[in-house]
Amino acid sequence: MDVPYQDARIFVTASTFEALLSRTRLLFKSPSDPNEALRALQASLGHDAAIVTEAFALRYRLRVGDSVTLPTPSGPHAFPIIAIYYDYSSDRGNVMLDRAIFSRYFGESRPLGLNVYLAPHFDPDAVRGDIQRALGPQRDITIFTNTWLRGEVLRIFDGTFAITWALEVVAILVAVMGIVATLVTTIDERRRELSMLRLVGASRGQVQRMVVTEAALLGTIGQVLGLIAGFGLSFVLIYVINVQSFGWSIQFHPPFLFLLQLALVLILATARAGLYPARRAAQTYITEQRGDE
Repeated sequence: MDVPYQDARIFVTASTFEALLSRTRLLFKSPSDPNEALRALQASLGHDAAIVTEAFALRYRLRVGDSVTLPTPSGPHAFPIIAIYYDYSSDRGNVMLDRAIFSRYFGESRPLGLNVYLAPHFDPDAVRGDIQRALGPQRDITIFTNTWLRGEVLRIFDGTFAITWALEVVAILVAVMGIVATLVTTIDERRRELSMLRLVGASRGQVQRMVVTEAALLGTIGQVLGLIAGFGLSFVLIYVINVQSFGWSIQFHPPFLFLLQLALVLILATARAGLYPARRAAQTYITEQRGDE
C-alpha cells in the first residue's frame, strides 16, 4: 500500500512473519546477528511491530527501538521498529507489517505477490510451467523463478559494467606501456652503471634478469599501492557516495582470491613488459663494451 509519510510517500507491505521465520532470506542490517533478528520476529508475532528497509531508516534517521507512525484508516498509529533489513527495490522506503497486524489496522487486502517454496527434487521451471497451464492464458500473472531472476539481474549488471571492464583493460595496457617507457628511460640513464656490471663479469642473462626483476618489483609496488587505494575508494563509494546517491548501502565482501589472482597476473604482465628493455640493455652494453676496448 502506498501511504503518505511526513513529506513523502512510502510503501507499507504485509508479509507473513511466520513464513519469514522459517524461510527468510532477508539480510538484516540491524540487528546484525540474523538469529537475534529472527528472535525479534518471533517475539513480535501478534504484536504491533514493524521491520523497515535500510533506505527508510536512513532517510528518516530511525533505528531499532524507534517507532514509525503510520496513517491508518482509524487514525495515526505508532509501530515499534524491531529490525532493519537490506532492500534494493525502492529508495522510497518500505515498512513491513505482519499480515495479521496489517489487516487489523488497514483492513483485508488481496495479496499482490506470492512466494512458492518447492519441496526437494522438484524442477522450478517445470513447476512454473504447470502453474501457468493450470491458470490458463486468461490470467495475467507473471511467474519468475529465483534462478532466472538472479541470472537476469546479473546479466543486466554485467552489461552495465562492460564499459568498466573495457576501461580496466585500457588502463592495464597503458600501465604496461608506461613501465616499458620508464625502464627504457632508466636504462639510457644508467649506461655507465650497466657497462661497469658487464666489465666486472656480469653476463648478458644476468643483466636481462636484473631488468625483468626491476619490472616485476615495479608491478608489485603498483599492486600494493593500488590495493590500498582501491580498498579506500571502495569504502567511500559504498558507505558515503552510494548512501547519499541511492539511499542504501551494499555489503562489502572483498574478493580476496580474485584479487590475488589478478595481482599475480599483473605482476607477470609487468615482468614480461620488462623483456624488451632487458634485451635492449644487454645488447646496448655489449656494443659499448667492445667500443671502449
